[in-house]
Amino acid sequence: MEEENCFGLNQILFYKLSLLNYQQSFLTKKNYEMLFNQDFFAVQGNTSEQFEKFKILTKWLFNQLGREASFISDFSDPTTICNKIIEEASQIGVSINSSITAIKIKQAFGTEVCKLLNLITDFVLKSKNILLKTPSFPKAKEQGVKFEAADDLEEEVGSVQ
Repeated sequence: MEEENCFGLNQILFYKLSLLNYQQSFLTKKNYEMLFNQDFFAVQGNTSEQFEKFKILTKWLFNQLGREASFISDFSDPTTICNKIIEEASQIGVSINSSITAIKIKQAFGTEVCKLLNLITDFVLKSKNILLKTPSFPKAKEQGVKFEAADDLEEEVGSVQ
């Protein structure tokens, strides 16, 4: 269940990033090719590569908010970077729950990483007045709906014994 949730969170993250036009404003400008696939932060891969991409994506998200995020550098200790990311997210108003810790996000994959990236991305979307709403679907009209096609099919095929 936890793994399925992680894949779902990761997929939602990439939909949200698409709303921020990250392909054009992040990947292209940084000369990155499509570095991130739809399960990138959901499954374990090359730890150093995943952490590097986690850092650059997080820094880009903070930059979208006008925050410099200079604490995210190549020379800092990964645990320190993760603590600073959590601290910065809290300072800008992102509500971080206790399950998101530096130790867990230092892995750069998993549910906590996906949750944190989604929370920060939600904050960026809100700051740009991009509101996500639950879709509303029209209610099916129950009156007057006839299922004649099933009856017709049975007549054409005949009864199955």
